[in-house]
Amino acid sequence: MKSFKLYGIIAVLLSALQIAHAAQSFDLSWTRAYKKTLGAACKSTVTGTAMYCTKDSTKSYSCQCNDVVGMGAYVYCGYTESEGDSGSRKHFQDYFISKCPGLTRQEIEDSYNNVTKYITTTSQIKDFNASVPIRIPVKYSEATYKSAYASSYQSNINMDYCIIFGASLIGYWAAIFAVFAIYRALEEMNLSDKYVNNNRVFKFLQSQVIFKSFIGRKHKSPYKFLGYVPVTLDVIFIVGFVVLDIAGCFAGIYDLPASLKSTSSGHHGHGGSGSAKPRLIGIRTGYIANFTINLTFLFAGRNNFLLWCTGWNFQSFITYHKWVSRMTVFNVLAHAIAYYINGSNTARNLALEYYRWGIVAAIAGSAIYLQAYFPLRKYAYEIFLYVHIILALFFLVGSWYHLVRFRLQYYVFASIGAWALDRLLRIVRILNFGGVRKNNVSLINNEYLVLTVKNYNKATFKAKPGNFVFIYFGLWNCFWQSHPFTILSADSEKLKVITSIKKGCTKTVAQYLIKRNLVSMDIPLAFEGPYGTSKERIVNRDQNILMYSTNTGVAGPYHYLKSFIDKGLIQNKSIKFYWCIRNWSSVYALQEELKNLSFQSNINVIVYISQYDEAKLSSESNKSQSETDTLDHEKNNTEEKLTDCSSSNASLTMGSIQTLLPDVEFRAGRMPVYETVASDLDECLENTNVTVMTCGHSDFCDNLRDAVLKNIPKQKTKNVHYIDELQLW
Repeated sequence: MKSFKLYGIIAVLLSALQIAHAAQSFDLSWTRAYKKTLGAACKSTVTGTAMYCTKDSTKSYSCQCNDVVGMGAYVYCGYTESEGDSGSRKHFQDYFISKCPGLTRQEIEDSYNNVTKYITTTSQIKDFNASVPIRIPVKYSEATYKSAYASSYQSNINMDYCIIFGASLIGYWAAIFAVFAIYRALEEMNLSDKYVNNNRVFKFLQSQVIFKSFIGRKHKSPYKFLGYVPVTLDVIFIVGFVVLDIAGCFAGIYDLPASLKSTSSGHHGHGGSGSAKPRLIGIRTGYIANFTINLTFLFAGRNNFLLWCTGWNFQSFITYHKWVSRMTVFNVLAHAIAYYINGSNTARNLALEYYRWGIVAAIAGSAIYLQAYFPLRKYAYEIFLYVHIILALFFLVGSWYHLVRFRLQYYVFASIGAWALDRLLRIVRILNFGGVRKNNVSLINNEYLVLTVKNYNKATFKAKPGNFVFIYFGLWNCFWQSHPFTILSADSEKLKVITSIKKGCTKTVAQYLIKRNLVSMDIPLAFEGPYGTSKERIVNRDQNILMYSTNTGVAGPYHYLKSFIDKGLIQNKSIKFYWCIRNWSSVYALQEELKNLSFQSNINVIVYISQYDEAKLSSESNKSQSETDTLDHEKNNTEEKLTDCSSSNASLTMGSIQTLLPDVEFRAGRMPVYETVASDLDECLENTNVTVMTCGHSDFCDNLRDAVLKNIPKQKTKNVHYIDELQLW
């Protein structure tokens, strides 16, 4: 909690720094078009009409600041064009003063009063030559001024839109998070049911928007090429962001009329008869990318303070991270392509450092987009992760050096700060656990690893129900990897975590034990966490609690109930606890936990076993085929020795387990999800609240979500709080 608050404070400061720099760079540039166009257009027009100083140019104001004639001609233009408009005149004065530090409004007034006595026209000057300095103030050309004003306004309004749309993208997400932060506050204060949840509109949103997958039924189960499909609410947020981003890139882009183009050549540096659209789009997309970069890095952080503010899960923010980063790459590529179309000299630009670093950033961003394709992430996650990090570093460094030329590198401060702070807080969390400490790891039937953690910093490391940790196993061949696991139980003496043996680090640890003919040993472990927002207070207020889990997904629901039991909070509640497993060996792995639940009179513990007819719990006969196939041949050669080491497990039979757990109801086969959910919800008393919690296999969670959503509209007098503890990305 403290780290979230620290992260939030620093993130807000970094965001304020970015906005402050944007304001400083452009003098509150969302009003640039109205504040600067008059002064810039007059400068361009006056300098193009006559020379008053030898080295005068459209970009230098030295002559107008220091030469009485040059100043007079310039002020005459500004005052004439702002005649009768006090606001425009003040903007002109402010602009002039910004170019000439120390200049006062009175001096500008005096200059105008003086120049009106001497102002003349070029036709009245004998042998007038615009390239030769003169000592008489000359009236500007109105036609030239109109062209210069149009060109200057076009450029300045585009810069205004850069900041307006960039800030709007930040504000868009801020508004969303603010709404759901308020909702979370209402939940914590037990006011959400009274003011928000208990009506047909909210029930409709629950069943059709908030929890419903956008495509079909699958949300936790990936599609082969699409990956994980967000829920409809996330899609709405994402589509809104994408539309706003694209609109920001192209809205308000226009070309000047041909009559103004012909006379605006060279004015304000943006003339010419060609289209200005590529240049304007290039500027716009580049600036907007500066804003979306920061959102990209913020959303990806494990210590993202918005997780705490909204109570959302990490999976949602990873989904937002993916889409914001895609739009960032889109903005960067559009920026590069627009400038290429604009006709920039590529050969000359390649000699410039900022240009080369811009190419590095664009290539790194494009590579990130390609290598994040779902099948690549799924089948080679570790490779994806580290390549992803390296490419992100190149993208950040490239962006920094590209922006230095324009003194805009400060936009990247927030991204660097958010990323660095997130990495620092990860280390802080590990140190809060106690660093790397040896704790017991047990191998159960070559199917599960059970971590019993007693050696840790009990004074500061406090895990709550719903929390998960990233675990580092201190083995030479996987110590750098970290993977998330939900905490099964936590008390004053120990933490307990159960994991399935799959590929990757869990397989490596299992093989490490097998090679040593051991089923249990102390291994160096480091816990990074705890992460995740606990819903304990919300669940505790509900009279009915329905929990459905499979395999090791039981950890989340069980932790909630154990906490309630330890605190004496289960009285006057109706609780059903379902656990769906493949075979009886899983029961052995969690017999202590099942016994703890079954002793409670108001907790109905139901275990579905798909391979119900197995007669004996031996390591040989009860292996989970899909899990143990990932272990290599060496495991099979050591199985007998491992079975000898776990003879107590091998001696347990189906009947003995039922005798050991008489209050647990064992059912054969797979749980009929839709029928069970409908029946359980109907059994809940009218005018009561119901928590439905699930965690387990992705297909199971998708089916259960679908069943719950179909039944929510039918529960006219019951508020259903649906909590899905499974997170996948």
